[in-house]
Amino acid sequence: MFKNSLHQIAILFVLIGCYTIGCTLNSDSNTGSGYMTKVDYENNSIGRKRTSKYISNKGLYLFFEQGFLKDTIDISINNEPYSSRLYMTTEEYLSLATMVEFQNIDQIETVEIRKNKGRVLQIILDDKRMNIWGINYWSDTLRAYWYKYPPVYE
Repeated sequence: MFKNSLHQIAILFVLIGCYTIGCTLNSDSNTGSGYMTKVDYENNSIGRKRTSKYISNKGLYLFFEQGFLKDTIDISINNEPYSSRLYMTTEEYLSLATMVEFQNIDQIETVEIRKNKGRVLQIILDDKRMNIWGINYWSDTLRAYWYKYPPVYE
């Protein structure tokens, strides 16, 4: 009876070990999704009323700003896989990594942004006048901010 109990305990430890290894291999931190997401639909252009001849009300503009360091960014439009894949690092003196433009905002319902194959940040474009967005990463959060006016980098 004692040998049988030891055998059952050994099997239990093997099963717990396999379960732990399986959970570790499939965890969020290994796929890069160990961050949170936040979308702010309020105007974040406070104090800025500068317009630009390069910004059209028919396009969607994503300004990738602070917090990117050799990151892979996947952007999907209307749930299409990988509409765009970018590799970026923020230029510290400007606080800007890059700007991405998509034409025909009237045909865009959702924008999904994923950093390093991580959790999806989804912007829902019910109001097509919300066509300028700042994307930032800090404090373990990927954030999208709507700008009424184009951002200025000095």
